[in-house]
Amino acid sequence: MAASRLVEDPRAQLHGMWAAVSGSWAAQAEFVDARHAATTDRMLQSTMPRPGERVLELACGPGGVGLAAAARVAPGAAARSSCLTWPPR
Repeated sequence: MAASRLVEDPRAQLHGMWAAVSGSWAAQAEFVDARHAATTDRMLQSTMPRPGERVLELACGPGGVGLAAAARVAPGAAARSSCLTWPPR
């Protein structure tokens, strides 16, 4: 999927995309996001993304970091991962 593709439900799209190429991936996605939640929170506290700023996430995996950052920069901003753009425009 192109990085510029806009989606309505980014987590569902990421999970569907990766599950299509690896049958066991979907079973691990929630675990990966949950396991790294504390690290994600510390990283976002350190970088302090603010409303109106832009965020780029590469190699997004299940997307937890990018989606958490998107919530911090909304409204009026965008978060891009190597797989999708959020929020839709």
